[in-house]
Amino acid sequence: MQWHILGTGAIGCLLATHLRQAGHEAHLLLRSSQHLRRFDSSILYDTHGTSTRVQGVTASALDVRDDTPIANLIVATKAHHTAAALQQLAPRLSCGSAIFLLQNGMGVYEEVAGLWSDASKQPMMWTGVVRHAVERVAPFHIVHHSGWEDPMGGMMLGHRNDEKSEAADALAALPRMNAHILPWHELHRRMLNKLVVNACINPVATILQCKNGRLASAPGITLMNQICNEAHAVLADQFSDQTPETLAKMVIDTVHITATNTCSMRQDMLANVPTEIDYINGYLCNEAQKKGIDTPVNRTLVNLIHAQEAIFMQKKQ
Repeated sequence: MQWHILGTGAIGCLLATHLRQAGHEAHLLLRSSQHLRRFDSSILYDTHGTSTRVQGVTASALDVRDDTPIANLIVATKAHHTAAALQQLAPRLSCGSAIFLLQNGMGVYEEVAGLWSDASKQPMMWTGVVRHAVERVAPFHIVHHSGWEDPMGGMMLGHRNDEKSEAADALAALPRMNAHILPWHELHRRMLNKLVVNACINPVATILQCKNGRLASAPGITLMNQICNEAHAVLADQFSDQTPETLAKMVIDTVHITATNTCSMRQDMLANVPTEIDYINGYLCNEAQKKGIDTPVNRTLVNLIHAQEAIFMQKKQ
């Protein structure tokens, strides 16, 4: 089966790696011809202390016109880039195409769905929750820390109308991805859980400039408990099976599982690129505002991350 992959960070390269190892065609959609010239048709995949050079990955540049239809598209771009990136590819997509949105945070699906005014021409859009801890250490070089044995699943996929898809079945069959196709109501619950995990780990580890495991100390736990309290207040109507305490336990368990990982938001900050804070803690703040709920801790984290972003943007000028 042929796959196009948009976004060549940690998750995009992880899926390209496992698709190739399972015998699929993995084709990367790179930002520019300059990026394409630096790509040697392989991905370096590190896990368990061993390195594997995965060969046979193809690529093309988005700044070169290409009208080839796309049947199966994995979208692993950052949340704030997704709608614009897909708008560029829209002419190559049809109602027979399958799109898999694998962004952190919430709100991306709504932005992307608006690209097709005619619903009959809209591709089949799947949403995914990825729990794998993967670090991009260099272009096309990733370190896979955990996720393949996660009892909650490494990757969960779902469709809002619970449609069936051969493409989704193919992703679920990738051995090391530990993937599952879930009913939409269950996937949505997992999305909310991951939103809270990301809201706790990503901004706190980024501000403290540490790997995830360092958050297990008393000050980190106190701050993450406060985030969970606010998140539960905002999402209580959708969290019938959760309390602030169970959310906090879920977060701390994730901190321990991903202790050696550098979270994606800190990776973005170290690379001096904008983060996904508006789709994570920012999403919670926006939902809270609609409901008249105060979220001072989450709002402060959003402001601090944006302040850090502004500093490196000024240095670029």
